[in-house]
Amino acid sequence: MAPPIVHASGVAAPAPAEFVSFSDTIHGVVIPDPLRWLEDTVAAKTRAWTQSQSVYTDSVLARLIGRDSIAAGLERAYSAMPTLGDVVHTPSRTFLARYLGDSPSLMALDSGQTAERELISAAALDRLHPGARIRTFVPSWDGRLVALGITMQGDGNAAIVIVDAANGRVLPDGVPDLLTTTSGTRYQVTWLPDGSGFFYPRLAALAGGDPSERLARGRQFLHRIGEPQSADTPVFGFDVSPAVPMDKVDLPTRVGTSANSKWMFAAVFRSKLNGTDHYAAPLVKDNAAPAWVQISAVDDRIGSIALRGDTLYALSRKVADRGQLVRMVLRAGASTPSAWEIVLPERKGVITGYVAQDDGIYFTERRRGAISLLRLAPGAKDAEKIALPLTGSVTLARAQSGAGATLSAESWVSAPHWMFASGDSARRLGVDDGYSASGAADLITDLIEARSKDGTMVPV
Repeated sequence: MAPPIVHASGVAAPAPAEFVSFSDTIHGVVIPDPLRWLEDTVAAKTRAWTQSQSVYTDSVLARLIGRDSIAAGLERAYSAMPTLGDVVHTPSRTFLARYLGDSPSLMALDSGQTAERELISAAALDRLHPGARIRTFVPSWDGRLVALGITMQGDGNAAIVIVDAANGRVLPDGVPDLLTTTSGTRYQVTWLPDGSGFFYPRLAALAGGDPSERLARGRQFLHRIGEPQSADTPVFGFDVSPAVPMDKVDLPTRVGTSANSKWMFAAVFRSKLNGTDHYAAPLVKDNAAPAWVQISAVDDRIGSIALRGDTLYALSRKVADRGQLVRMVLRAGASTPSAWEIVLPERKGVITGYVAQDDGIYFTERRRGAISLLRLAPGAKDAEKIALPLTGSVTLARAQSGAGATLSAESWVSAPHWMFASGDSARRLGVDDGYSASGAADLITDLIEARSKDGTMVPV
C-alpha cells in the first residue's frame, strides 16, 4: 500500500477500537459482533472514541492543499442543484414537492399560471405536527384536495393530512396509524372518483402482546371527508371478506380507483408465496361490503394494475420476461372475470412502466441502456416513439384523469426535466426543474455498443 500523501500535524493517531466479547445467535448460528458497543452512540466510551477519531481526521484534512477551494466548489454545485422532488399533474393544477430547506414543502402551479404558490411549507407543517415531514402526496382526481403522507418522528408515527388546494388550508381530517410496511404504497392513499373520501392502509388494533403484531392483520379502510376516523370502514384486508382469504402476515397493499370508473381493484401481497393476488369489485356505496372477485393469482405474474372506465390494464410477465401489456373488461354481475387479453405484445426492449390515459397507453421501454417513451393510440396496432430533447432515462408520474402523461426525463449530464406528453409530442410542464438545454453544452454523450467475447452486444 502506498504511503499517505499527508500526515496529521501534532495529533497522535487514536487507538484502534476495542474488540469485546459479544455475539448474536440468529437461527441457531452464532455471529460474533466485537464492535457492537460502538452502536451505543450516547455512551461515554463511544463518544470519547468517536471524538478522538474526529480530531485526528480534522488534523489530516487541514493539511490538504486546495481543500478549501474544493469544498467551496462543491457548495456552489449543491446550491445550484434542482430543489424539485415529486411532481403530479392534474387538470386543474400541478402539485410539486420542493426542497426549500432540509424538508420538502408542498407547492402548486395552477392551470394557466406561470408562478407556483406555496400550499404548505415544511415549517408550517412542523408547527401543526412537531417533527413532521412530507413523505408523499396524492391529489384527488380533480386536484381539489391533496393528501399528504407524513411522519412525525423519522419513519415512525405515519399519518395523513388533507390540504385544500385552493387556499392551503389544512382540513381536520388527519388520519393516524398508517400501515407503512407496504412497498411502493408507503404513506399513500387512493381517492374516490368524486374526491369525497379515500382508501388508506391502517395498523391493526393491539391490546397487549407483542408490539410487532401491529404490522400483521392489515386492512384498507375507507375514510370520508368530514367524518371522524372512528366511522371509517374496512373494505379489504384481514378478516374483511370471505371472498379474500388472508393470512395475518399478508399485506393488503392497495385499493385502486379511477376518475371515470364505477369499479375498484385491490392487491394483497402473499408474504409466504412472495407474490401478489389481485381482486376487483364495483365501487363501494353507502359503506356496503364490496363484492370482491379474484382477477389474478401469484403465478399469473400480474402487476402495475391500472383502471380506466370498465377496463383493467396490467403489466404481465408470466410468458414475457420483458413484459407485455394486457387488459380485462369488467362486467357487472359476472361471478367470474373475463380472461386477460394482450394489448401490447412483448417487445425487444423491457417495458419499465406505463399509464393508461384517455388518448392511449403511454409506456417506457429500456433498450440498449436507455429508456424511451412511446404511446399506443386507441385502436392502433403499433406504438409510436415520442421525441424527447434528451436521451437517458424516462420515468412516468402517477396517472391522473384525462389525456396525456406527466414524465421526467434525464440524461447522463443533465438534471431531471419534467414534461407533459400529449399525442405524439411532449412539451415542458412549466415548473422550475433546474433543467437547461444549454447547461451541458461542453459535454458530449453517446450511446454505443461493444461486442463481448461471446459475441453479445453490450450497451456502453
